[in-house]
Amino acid sequence: LKAFVPFGDAFNHLSSEHPVFSYEPGNDRFSIVSDRNYSAGEQVYSSYGEKDNDELLSLYGFVEEDNAHDTFRLHSLPAFLTAQPNGPTRLQQLSPYNVAESAMDGELARGGVPSSETMQALRAFVATDEELPPVDDAVRLFQALSFENEVRAIALLREHVVAARKAMGGSAKEDKELLRGDGGGKKRKKGSKGALEDSAGGEGGGLG
Repeated sequence: LKAFVPFGDAFNHLSSEHPVFSYEPGNDRFSIVSDRNYSAGEQVYSSYGEKDNDELLSLYGFVEEDNAHDTFRLHSLPAFLTAQPNGPTRLQQLSPYNVAESAMDGELARGGVPSSETMQALRAFVATDEELPPVDDAVRLFQALSFENEVRAIALLREHVVAARKAMGGSAKEDKELLRGDGGGKKRKKGSKGALEDSAGGEGGGLG
């Protein structure tokens, strides 16, 4: 059901809120019922959905600090894999498994949990001949192939994330200061342009 609800968009967003929107046919009205109690004078929130900060910024022009649905997009993971020793050859060998395509969808959920597509790509990339399943059984890549394979895949992912974060400049503390409007972070001016591309090669070694 899609409907225009006057004043329904007047509430600010908070991802932890889960109000119930419903239509009451008998009264010919919409109701918005909070899922928790509010104190007198406390701001009442709604939720615009389970959106990460990229979506909130592009759709509504703001970001939410400590957003439970935030993700870290691994846009440069394909370039990072290509920059590995024998990377182009390895990706070509794995083309039937669509590793490069899966890597393009790479992301980390809040708390560092990789997406299933991310792990599929990494498991295949670091797999030995004995570990790699046949193409017609590639669904096995969505689960751990072996303890050793999982360790190698996570280690490679960590190397990429550390390099990508380092290429952005600044620190997590400075990010929070900027988010709160506390200033600081002049070093960040060196820029985001090309930052993730820097993480694809040259900085991978020695960052673990």
